[in-house]
Amino acid sequence: MIATHLKKTHELFNIQNEQKAVNQQRSILTCLVRGKENDYKRRRDTDFDRATFEQLLVWWVCWCSLSLSVVEQTEFQALLSFLNDSIIKCLPKSHNTLREWIVRTFEHEKQRIMQALQSAYSKIHFTVDLWTSLNTKALMGIIAHYIAENGALRQSVLSLRELKGQHTSVNQAGLIFSVLEEYGILSKVGYFMMDNASNNDTMIEELSTCK
Repeated sequence: MIATHLKKTHELFNIQNEQKAVNQQRSILTCLVRGKENDYKRRRDTDFDRATFEQLLVWWVCWCSLSLSVVEQTEFQALLSFLNDSIIKCLPKSHNTLREWIVRTFEHEKQRIMQALQSAYSKIHFTVDLWTSLNTKALMGIIAHYIAENGALRQSVLSLRELKGQHTSVNQAGLIFSVLEEYGILSKVGYFMMDNASNNDTMIEELSTCK
């Protein structure tokens, strides 16, 4: 009933779908830019941009939660070969190679975010939440909000990590502190936005004493 009301009266889901389409388009454009920026992937075929292909393949596999072994499927290879013979020479022959591409892309983007955070004009504020996944793992998400060098308001996902052990304020504070230390932004910490769980207050108190 609530979903029907939001859809009919407030067109909430239409707005969400439009925003999703915009985000996807931005991500594709980002892949195109990243492919041209990466110095270690300058090799190109006459009519095929290998660097951009790598970025788009990684994005497609991760966004759609596909098995890494998709690149080993003969049917998938045949489809790409039909579109462009040059692709086969660049397509990973093993899921292990695709994994290396994904890790390399992750590390590259992490460095970008780290640099943006450290050069932010504002204090960095955080949205933090803890929930249990379907496979019963406690996951903590940390998102940073800040004013970038160009004056734009930005948000970046810093972490989605498993909280091991009990969900105590000490454990949560330790995990958050390790992420902030890893990104080198302990001196730029602003406010934290969380839900009203009773242990969040004590968690912030614990975080203020971490060294």
